Amino acid sequence: MRIRYLIIILFNIIAYSSNAINVSVATQMFRNTDQAYVEIYSRIISESVQYQIIDTSSQNSFSSIEYTILFKQGGAIVIADKYKIDSPISIEPKDFFDLKRYGLDDGEYAIELQYVDLNNISDTLSYSEIITVESKVDQVQVSDVLLMPEVDNNNDKYSFEKSGFYYEPLCFDLVGKEQKSLYMYIELYNYERILTDDFYIKYYPIDIDNVSTLDNTALPVYKKLSPDKCSAILLEYDCSNLASGNYEMFIEIHQKDKTLVTQVVKTFSVFHPLVDYKILYEGDSFFETSFVQFLDIETLDYSLKAIFPRIGNNMTEVLNQIISSDDIRSKRYYLFNYWNSFSNDPKAIYDKYMEVAKAIDLRYANNVGHGFESDRGYYFMKYGRPDNIVAVEDEPSAPPYEIWIYNYMPETQETNVRFLFYNPSLVANDFQLLHSTCRGERFNPRWEVDLYIDDNLGQNNNYLDARTTEDNFNRNARRYFSDM
Repeated sequence: MRIRYLIIILFNIIAYSSNAINVSVATQMFRNTDQAYVEIYSRIISESVQYQIIDTSSQNSFSSIEYTILFKQGGAIVIADKYKIDSPISIEPKDFFDLKRYGLDDGEYAIELQYVDLNNISDTLSYSEIITVESKVDQVQVSDVLLMPEVDNNNDKYSFEKSGFYYEPLCFDLVGKEQKSLYMYIELYNYERILTDDFYIKYYPIDIDNVSTLDNTALPVYKKLSPDKCSAILLEYDCSNLASGNYEMFIEIHQKDKTLVTQVVKTFSVFHPLVDYKILYEGDSFFETSFVQFLDIETLDYSLKAIFPRIGNNMTEVLNQIISSDDIRSKRYYLFNYWNSFSNDPKAIYDKYMEVAKAIDLRYANNVGHGFESDRGYYFMKYGRPDNIVAVEDEPSAPPYEIWIYNYMPETQETNVRFLFYNPSLVANDFQLLHSTCRGERFNPRWEVDLYIDDNLGQNNNYLDARTTEDNFNRNARRYFSDM
């Protein structure tokens, strides 16, 4: 029914830029009794557009997008549309949606879409796609495959509706890390003369990143249908065990005698870091007999939280997900992988590290979390014991504060690195990082002003632009920070 020749998608699936509008676009072709029609779904990613406050008391805000749609044939415009997509008015911005339908006769069309952020008109996004509409009355035709992360029987959660259920399209055709099922909606046309008896649908994904391997096809799922209940079909696939990568979902229509009638293919992507870890160590005898097998879930969570300061920023989201999950095997995979990467004896190095973690937990424990999750505990675990600590608790112009001094920091290859922690709440062990000279950590040029914010006599006349306070024997942090 439709052939896609070219898709140009000008957006990034994972990372959103604050200066670039980001839209998930999905075009789906269906048919009614008269002609084909295309549905164009737009999901505006709230983090990528600007919001304007309309009520300062409630902090309600909204975003508005100018949306232009063009259908061209042979370079000539045959359909043109232009309107605004307004976000809901709310305090916390959320993604917002649009859906338009256009009837199309047979032929080839170039679709051109443009999105303009009306709160920042220099920010635009363009999308183009070529589609072919072709009627085949003498054979069974299948609509496009509409992918959905969830479906619901009422409209409390989703605003789009088909055949009695409510949904929203799968964003960027990407199965996310917590998604267990993939829902697919298709429609069959011209099936009355061919599908006169019960038939079945066979559907399965193929890993297109590993086409050369023999195990790149997952187990198929079968669904039996009768001719009187097949015009609109909702399928569900358990994708919880699919590894991260790119896939093609094959949906095949078979007669009762297994004769293939027709098929349709839909491309999608998966991001499942937990599954990736399971596959990485599946069948690893060293892992199966390692120390992590003797750790219960409480100890595993404690140990994973303890290594949080040591992992890279690119892995924090994955580790957070593993800690919050109930999958004990994934927790063991991650902990084993982390310590096995440092030593052939991962248990020995793990034991030594956890001795330090438990000591820091006791030293900096507070009512919020573990001691190594506090700011001082976090940086101790990340960079080790400082060479010197200046602790000030009796300066009348400031809350208690500490200056940590590292003569040399191997992680960043810097010398004379300083951290300044302070305790504005005066709650036991509630020290927060106020400023650091360490590369990649919090740099606050106004740290001195913030530290002495309650000392009115010490503030400069130009408070908004000031970076220091007036010198005084009761305000010693600058001298300690610079001279020690």
